[in-house]
Amino acid sequence: MIIFCTERFKAEYKKLTKQNAYRDLQNELIDNFFYRSDDQISYGAKISGTNTKRLVKKRIAGRGGYRVYFYAYVLDNKVFLSYLYPKTGPVGKMAINDEFETLIMEETLEAIDSNDLFEVTVVDRRLNFTPTGSNSDALN
Repeated sequence: MIIFCTERFKAEYKKLTKQNAYRDLQNELIDNFFYRSDDQISYGAKISGTNTKRLVKKRIAGRGGYRVYFYAYVLDNKVFLSYLYPKTGPVGKMAINDEFETLIMEETLEAIDSNDLFEVTVVDRRLNFTPTGSNSDALN
């Protein structure tokens, strides 16, 4: 699968990885979204959509770990990471509300339509964010 993310996802990731409490986040994302089969990547609680295009909430790093929201476009072999949050630690949350869930779904669809995304790759066991389309002038 090709992995993309929104600006919101990238900003949350950067903010969280600056805190020692979330030092495992990068490895958890790599372990759960890279070097896996399509079925393993897109496995999670389907929030909305069809079997080929769906919004998924995925638990990584166990019950107290993280939640990652993403769109899985199975036929196009693409995943669009939308949002993530920790369940524990200094900025941990129990859940997000329905209104915020709707907002991130809309933001993600707009980012896909306008190609305002970042392609996420792994280089030397580190996540790399490369701007695509209208983000190509943005700094990494």
